[in-house]
Amino acid sequence: IVHSILFCRTFAEYVNMDTDSLEVERPSQVVHPSEGEQPSEVEPMEEEQPSVSAKTCVFDLDDTCLDLLSQLGPVLRALFNRPAAYQEYSLQLRDMMVVLTATGSYRDVQLLGPVALEQMSANEGVDGFVKEIPESSWELVKLGLATARAHQDVAAGLDQLKAQGWRLVAYGNATRALLVSQLTNAGIAKKFDAILSIDSVRAFKPAPVTYRFALKQEGLKPEEAV
Repeated sequence: IVHSILFCRTFAEYVNMDTDSLEVERPSQVVHPSEGEQPSEVEPMEEEQPSVSAKTCVFDLDDTCLDLLSQLGPVLRALFNRPAAYQEYSLQLRDMMVVLTATGSYRDVQLLGPVALEQMSANEGVDGFVKEIPESSWELVKLGLATARAHQDVAAGLDQLKAQGWRLVAYGNATRALLVSQLTNAGIAKKFDAILSIDSVRAFKPAPVTYRFALKQEGLKPEEAV
């Protein structure tokens, strides 16, 4: 978690993001050297470093600080009998978040969870058959979300960053009440200086408005946070 700071983006990249004109970068054509010709040396890429002025680190939570895969993976595999059920569930949620944000709409993520399960149930699994799941499925998933543990290196990593002078902020795609509950149950809530929720702006990350909100709450300029 400490080393990952070196690969973080500054908030300036997010708040200036043009989400209406995103293009996929395609690799340039590979030119192979002729027979007998020595290939030219490729210069190593320089690692992007955070701004020197940045001393606030804003953390995503799902699968970054919190190990949802270990907690929800077995639950969803048992429900759907699919080895990648958790990944499918995550993609369903992400797709809905993207569509809602792009259309200027918003729903509490706890309302999206049951919809994601219903969509998975309607999809054909690896065996080619629609999978019926019990009505209590969402309660099982909610329990898994509430009791998710932190990744093993998170607590020590947060302590080390704090010792280096970083201000630590948790920022998740859920209500603040749920985030506080998750972080408290995981034993790391008190390691953060602030816990922010996208529920306040009613849009999901990575919409630029969500990052502008975090900066305003923390009283920071974009280059002062990663």
